[in-house]
Amino acid sequence: MQNDCGMEYLPINEMWKMYPPRYDINSHEIVMDNDFIIFDKCQVLEDFFKGNHTLLLRGKARSYGKYDHLVPQPFAINSGFFGMPPNFDFLKKIKYACKNDIERKWTSWCDDQGIITHCLMQEEFKVIENDIFKNYFAEDDYDLSYNIKGLHLIGLNRGKRKNWKSILSKYLIKYV
Repeated sequence: MQNDCGMEYLPINEMWKMYPPRYDINSHEIVMDNDFIIFDKCQVLEDFFKGNHTLLLRGKARSYGKYDHLVPQPFAINSGFFGMPPNFDFLKKIKYACKNDIERKWTSWCDDQGIITHCLMQEEFKVIENDIFKNYFAEDDYDLSYNIKGLHLIGLNRGKRKNWKSILSKYLIKYV
């Protein structure tokens, strides 16, 4: 059964990033979680919008669900932020990557990260390192003293706000 955006599997959890796979295949597109903040210009984004490569975000660990085998070692990518260039047929790549999937459904909240990472690595890609966009969990130690350009506050959008409240007030108040 296909839904109206051409995807065979029904979305769960973080799968919204693939529904629809593209809004406009003729332009550059950035997909980012609502717990991601960009607060300064950066060369990596300027290069992306001038280039023809996909853009991935360095992760803290490998979390790819049932698609772990499709992502080469040692890559740790976080799908909270990614970019696709014009004419990158994300739907076609997703369908091809899922063709041997016996279960015919998403089974884990990490499946999206695995399939997105695999698909975006099929073309020329660049990885945004953590010294540019930093991934943080609420329980992490924070060092925002260097010149980062954005933050991914992992879990803020999933109700884990208790720890984030003090962290945000301590480190981000200057940006508000």
